[in-house]
Amino acid sequence: MENAGESNQVKHANNFVHQFDSAHILPGDASLIDPHTAFVVQSLPSDMAAPEDADGDFKGAAGAVSVDLRRRATTLAPLLFQLIILGLYLRRTPADDPQIYFLARELTRKELQHLSVDDSFYAHKRGKIIHHMTVPEIVLQTPETSAKGENIPRNWCKIGTSVTKAAGARIPRSFRLATAYNCEGEEYA
Repeated sequence: MENAGESNQVKHANNFVHQFDSAHILPGDASLIDPHTAFVVQSLPSDMAAPEDADGDFKGAAGAVSVDLRRRATTLAPLLFQLIILGLYLRRTPADDPQIYFLARELTRKELQHLSVDDSFYAHKRGKIIHHMTVPEIVLQTPETSAKGENIPRNWCKIGTSVTKAAGARIPRSFRLATAYNCEGEEYA
């Protein structure tokens, strides 16, 4: 039977991940995350102990990897990969990961109320990342309209694709997939 403390930790991890819901990445890039997440979870050392106290400290039988730890890794690893991909979209180096983390995270009301201008990440915590849609994304989100100007639901089953390797839907190198802005609305440099 599942421990209530472990269940709460998994819920906490899920709630944490939802603070990054506005951090969008392309579906093709997102499809790369699952295999890497599976690798991370399978690579957890077998000598990590299971958490046994309410604080989540790893105090347990040696040699046991808790089911809860695997669940949390399965929940949190995709977010970390998503932040790495956002860093690539922004053309930033790993040294900028803390700023990207705070730009992508939506703070709670309580966190915003207690945010101090003396905080070294203030501009990033109040900033945001804007995803720029590619032409295929715009086309897929544009509704069809009738002669009367009413929106017609798309019949996705009838949409066919014919993309060859040479004529694939490529995004030009000069296209910016995302832009980061600080709290003043200025582009993050």
